[in-house]
Amino acid sequence: MFPTTDAEVWREELKDFVPERIFDAHVHLWRPEDVPDGMEIAPTDLGMRSFHGYTVEDFRASMDRLLPGRSVGALAFGAVHKDLPRERINRYAAAVQDAGPDICCLATVSPSDPMESVERWIEGYGLLGYKPYLNFVEHKQQDAVEIRDMLTPEQLDYANERELIVTLHIPRKYRLAEPLNKEQIREVATSFPRITWIIAHIGRAYFMAALEGHIEEVCDLENVYFDLAFVGSAPVIAHTIRTVGVQKVLFGTDLPVADIKGKNVDFNNQRLYVTEEPKPWSMSNPDLDLTFTRFYYEELRAIKGAARELRLTDSQIEDIFCRNAERLIPGRK
Repeated sequence: MFPTTDAEVWREELKDFVPERIFDAHVHLWRPEDVPDGMEIAPTDLGMRSFHGYTVEDFRASMDRLLPGRSVGALAFGAVHKDLPRERINRYAAAVQDAGPDICCLATVSPSDPMESVERWIEGYGLLGYKPYLNFVEHKQQDAVEIRDMLTPEQLDYANERELIVTLHIPRKYRLAEPLNKEQIREVATSFPRITWIIAHIGRAYFMAALEGHIEEVCDLENVYFDLAFVGSAPVIAHTIRTVGVQKVLFGTDLPVADIKGKNVDFNNQRLYVTEEPKPWSMSNPDLDLTFTRFYYEELRAIKGAARELRLTDSQIEDIFCRNAERLIPGRK
């Protein structure tokens, strides 16, 4: 009676909602051969705990299966682990970008990377910006990392000069609700106005208490956008769109993790992953014999719920799914 299998969910709930063109602004791509033998992977590293690699061929196969008949592009970057060889990761990203116009790529960048390397990745390889990450910061405990620790002043000046894109996964326990994060988002956006800032996962605000009353403090920044990667809450997405406007919201999924069967559940101002198969980073109980669809489809369900609540037009839905991101990316306007 109710859609539960992937095929049923797509056919009965999503096929008539999802536009013909899609641009996913948050995809991780990396090759298994670029992962050093014996590299320690933390239980909280969802992607690398679950996948040996995720190549462009894997991405295309996922899209053929999850979004049949759709034209799909992406903004992609490597896996974010401090011990991955960023030169090789970024060289692969450049090869993916060079192979066709549908996938554009950012360089994974650490504050320890010299400007010579950064300039090679941008000017030599043609990558369009940076993907920093909190675990690249090694001189602090992870729960003490600040946004301003994640890129050096020289890297920021260069990005501003080159008008690059920076996809920012904000640090610290309280995420977008953290006063220091809001202060520093405003600081970097105003100090480096020619950078396009994409705040990943709506600032990791997966539940309303982490979002409401906080996104309002950064919604007026002209060069700040928000991707929906791995957000499975229709109220969170609706509040984001209502607050920042349709034009500032980008469809994103966090593939490959989004291709796992599971769902984000928020309870008592916390977020929990529930998955069909047991994972080190999730709750699971095979004895309950529950049927799951993919995180990807749960994300689409949440966007559909938000669109219904806000009565978005077909044109506004297309903006979120592809046109907003395409306007931000050089050569895709």
